[in-house]
Parts: sequence; structure tokens; C-alpha cells
Amino acid sequence: MKAWISVLCALAVGGCAAAAPGYTPPRANGKADVPGPLKAFQSGTVDQGGQYAVSDAERKLSCGKLSGSMHVIMSRLKDTPNRPQESFSSKAAHTVAGPASAGAPPMTVSAEVVREKARLKAYNALLTEKKCPALDISAFN
Repeated sequence: MKAWISVLCALAVGGCAAAAPGYTPPRANGKADVPGPLKAFQSGTVDQGGQYAVSDAERKLSCGKLSGSMHVIMSRLKDTPNRPQESFSSKAAHTVAGPASAGAPPMTVSAEVVREKARLKAYNALLTEKKCPALDISAFN
């Protein structure tokens, strides 16, 4: 009985070894079908006045993709009250480590809301510019 358990364990372990991380099976022509790295999507920026500047990549989006992005933004804005607030100790840690940390400081919830509202307005203007039906964003102004 113990011999059968040993054989089954060996088969199970051997089966796991066949699917090693990073392994890509070869295609029929002998070359591996590995896609290249994805290019990051360039989003727009918000200026000091709170206006969102649409990027070139965003200008190239179709009407459907723009309105779909707007629906996602609106859903996230509706859910903002349910998001956990940053704790006092977390705010203090960001204040202390902020200048020493690499990269941009984390965006607060209120700054994110301002950015997303400005983005909604800019996307709606872009929909109108492209002669697409604009969405009603009056609840988010």
C-alpha cells in the first residue's frame, strides 16, 4: 500500500515540474508565442485650476470606450463614501516619509475625487467634440 502512495506522490510532483514558471510551449513553427510588454496608457493631467487636460491617447479613444470609461468613473465616485479613510497614523507616516520616499506621494481620496470629476467633464466635452451622445454628469458637479 505504501508503495502505491509513493508512486502517486512521485507522479503528482513530476506533473508539477512539467509546468515550470516561465515555460512557454513552442508553436508549430518552432518559435515560442510570447507577446511583448504592454505599453502603458498615457492619461491626461489636472492643472492647478482643476481643469483636466486630455492626452493624445485619450483623444484617440472611440465614443464607446470614452463613455464606458465615464461609467466606470461614475461608479467609483458613487462608491467614494464607502471607501476606508486614511488613519491618523498613516497620515503621519506619509508626512514623515513623504520627502524621503521615491516617486509621487499617494493621492488622497479628496484629491482623487477632484481629479475624477474634472476627468468626467473633459471626457464629456470630448464626446461632444466627436459628435457622440454626451452623458448626464450633473450629479457629479
